[in-house]
Amino acid sequence: GTKSIFSVEHFELDGFEMLGQDIVNHCVNDILVQGAAPLFFTDYFASSVLNANELYYFIKGVSFACRQNNCSLIGGETAEMPNIYEKGMHDLVGSIVGVVDKHELIDGKKNVKAGDIMVALPSSGPHTNGFSLIRKLYKEHPNEFSRDMIHDLCKPHRSYLNEFNNIDNNEIVIHGMAHITGGGLGENIRRVIPDNMDVEFFPFSYSPIFQKIQNIGNITDTQMKLVFNCGVGMVFIVPGEYVEKIRELYSEAFVIGQINLISDV
Repeated sequence: GTKSIFSVEHFELDGFEMLGQDIVNHCVNDILVQGAAPLFFTDYFASSVLNANELYYFIKGVSFACRQNNCSLIGGETAEMPNIYEKGMHDLVGSIVGVVDKHELIDGKKNVKAGDIMVALPSSGPHTNGFSLIRKLYKEHPNEFSRDMIHDLCKPHRSYLNEFNNIDNNEIVIHGMAHITGGGLGENIRRVIPDNMDVEFFPFSYSPIFQKIQNIGNITDTQMKLVFNCGVGMVFIVPGEYVEKIRELYSEAFVIGQINLISDV
């Protein structure tokens, strides 16, 4: 997405390395919500004119993240298409294959119950979503964005594979999971719960980077939750008796709400 433009504008070749990590970790989290462990990854790098250094740093980031996630990088493709891509623009794509035993598949549509609690693990920043709005705010208020803030915005997407494995190995029952990406908190959680249920959010503080974004743009809470992860990277939907067990494993974990029957909301 447009994070690739923002990262490369500010960090040049290092931006490509961060984007390589982004694309792997994003894919890992997308299959993790069903309980799947990553096996293989392939990448695609395209631009109007291929630059060997840009490609090298991108693959460097992809390779690093694959090693971190115990995932094999089995191939990739490059494309140079000057009549398709604008000068200086890049198309960065990844595809992942994972595995999960059928009886261990996490399916929130079937398993989430009314009264289940949503326990969140923090994001490292906006991850890979919301950058169209971030770029708009940066264009309108450049002096509000310090170098440190820009660095925090571009931090690589966090993978939750190790945390999931640890939670699962401690026999914590997981009824559903949501990776908070495009559509923000509301849409991502609602799409993994039964149709007759809804999300009740408890009050919680956005992480500092999102508090800054909200203040700069004077953005409502409703819009923030639709566009950004607001500091929530992965949500575990669990029976109430397992909340403290997760918080004992990860002091950074925090409760953001519960699941209710629509008639009860």
